[in-house]
Amino acid sequence: MSNGRFAEETPVAWNRSLTAYNRNPDVSRRTLEQAHLALDRDMQLLGFYREGNLQAVFSLFGVHATCLSSRLSAHDGDNKGYAALCTERALQQRGVKNPVAIFAQAAAGDVSPHYHGPEQSQVRAAMRDEKEYEYTQQNGRYQSELALKALAHRGTPLMGALDAVCHYVDLSNIEIPVEFAMGQTDAKTSAACHGAAFFAGTPVDGAGVAQPIFKGMQWLAQRVKKKKLSNPQAADYTYYQQLYASQGPKDIVLECGSKTIFGKPLNHYPKFLDKLIAEMNKQASVGAIDHSLLVPNVVPLQLIKIGDLTLLCCPGEITTVAAKRLKVTVQQELESIQKVWLASYCNDYMGYVTTFEEYQQQAYEGGHTLYGQWTLAALQTKFQYFAEQLNLPIPQRDTASLLPPAVPLDELEKRTYRDSLKANALNEL
Repeated sequence: MSNGRFAEETPVAWNRSLTAYNRNPDVSRRTLEQAHLALDRDMQLLGFYREGNLQAVFSLFGVHATCLSSRLSAHDGDNKGYAALCTERALQQRGVKNPVAIFAQAAAGDVSPHYHGPEQSQVRAAMRDEKEYEYTQQNGRYQSELALKALAHRGTPLMGALDAVCHYVDLSNIEIPVEFAMGQTDAKTSAACHGAAFFAGTPVDGAGVAQPIFKGMQWLAQRVKKKKLSNPQAADYTYYQQLYASQGPKDIVLECGSKTIFGKPLNHYPKFLDKLIAEMNKQASVGAIDHSLLVPNVVPLQLIKIGDLTLLCCPGEITTVAAKRLKVTVQQELESIQKVWLASYCNDYMGYVTTFEEYQQQAYEGGHTLYGQWTLAALQTKFQYFAEQLNLPIPQRDTASLLPPAVPLDELEKRTYRDSLKANALNEL
């Protein structure tokens, strides 16, 4: 095990949601000029050695792989891919045969590889085409160089038994204990919902709908909410009362549970509003999502213990402070002194995870925290329990686990083609 830390002047990452970050009571408030300090600049590393020589690298550092824009059409590994490529080439030059370098994500939820600060939009707009690739490769080199420097001398040997717990959890219906709910006694998660802020995107990493459309989305979402909560006699009143309580200040555009946009079927609204809405419109029209969830409710949560190290494996994009709180929750429950590292984007995908305070801002990250304002609290609840299980002998552990519902294969086939006519023509052939 080893650890590296980027120097403050290394231009590798910036917090892209600083206003939300500064809402947290457990941080030092940062100015726009200090956005590069509002994140975890540490890189956690595992080095694999043979006869004293480094053979393989596993890196955890949180920064979005969004150096390249959506204007480019070719597949690319972005900064993480270039970091792995540079590291493997460096090891090959040392005579290592078949080296492996893995540059994985940690707390990347609110961390951008692009400059965030005064005149950030102008700086990003000036970077196009080949300049984007050059910038991406340089970001990858920064990560590769830090990893190789930190692993130049063997760090703390990782010795001991291998153990793990993994459960599938329904995140759409979790009652939150008071200790994680800021004293509230009725806090719960809900079915997944995307807010207007999700459709607005992020200004530097990837802008979404135009501002007038975004404002229209907010207005329409608030109108639907008012209507849903205006009639206590309605059959779905209790459901929506709970949904809006869980989702808090989010202006709900897309309800994944009911598969509706502003309370209407997915193919109701015009396609020009947003590319995602246009795609869902098309898929709904050909029957490709009739019996499928739009996003998963049941996701795998996992703890892996390797000697004195515990890897917290979560399928979400977790913000800097949310990750810190989640790791502390697990660390406090483990019997022995353990290092707890976060491996995010693991095993599935569940959108974002913000703190309760960040969620209230309803920036992009909060708009994409699907299960409501208590999503982090739900993860703390579950991972605390899993850490307790990890302390028990294996025969005494709770092995009950859900399984995610199977996706109908015929619907997957319909998604494969641009329209059902092509599918039918291929079947005839």
